Order: sequence, then C-alpha cells, then structure tokens
Amino acid sequence: MTVHEVIEAFARGEKSGGASRCKYYPQGRLRIEGDKLYNYNTVIAYWFNGIMLINGTRYSKTTSVHQNRLKRQNVKKLVVDEDTLNEVMHYGDLYIDTIKKLLRKEAAKDV
Repeated sequence: MTVHEVIEAFARGEKSGGASRCKYYPQGRLRIEGDKLYNYNTVIAYWFNGIMLINGTRYSKTTSVHQNRLKRQNVKKLVVDEDTLNEVMHYGDLYIDTIKKLLRKEAAKDV
C-alpha cells in the first residue's frame, strides 16, 4: 500500500495495513493497528465511537502531510491535541460526552 492508500483505508475503517516498511517497522512506518493509525510510534489518528480523532500536534513536515490528508477525509472527525488523544485512548468512556460536545461545536463553526 502507499501512504495515501493507508490513510484512505483507515478512514474506511480498515483495521490493518501499512506503508513504508523497513527493518525497524516491518508493518510500516505508517500503519493501521486496530482503531489506531501510527506514524512511526506516534498515534496520529484514533477511531472513537464512530468519530475519527486526529492528533493535531505538530511533529514533522511528513507527519503534517498525513494529518492534513486525514482532515480531508469525508468522515465524522475532530482534531485534538496529543494529550487529549492519549486520555481518550486510555479512558474513552469518560470522554464520550466531551467529544460529542466538541464535535457539535466544530459543526457549528462550519455553518
């Protein structure tokens, strides 16, 4: 798969796939593992309750390209910082209402 195909596969809800394989990342530098999309060892997106949470923290130019491609996917999505993403991944059920509220706020901005 190409990196673009991995991102599109993740947006479709696929649970595995990878691109840019190497000795240290045999499944790919950019890879899907279940509900998480990794770039190297960093989760850059996570499916939570039908919402794609995108890690908006800036890392490198290449990671920014991946993050921007994720933002263009035609799915329900929300950009959050790395700390929020990690909290949701660990304590998801506690964040359902908060994430839904943030999503409504984002939707209201787009109107």
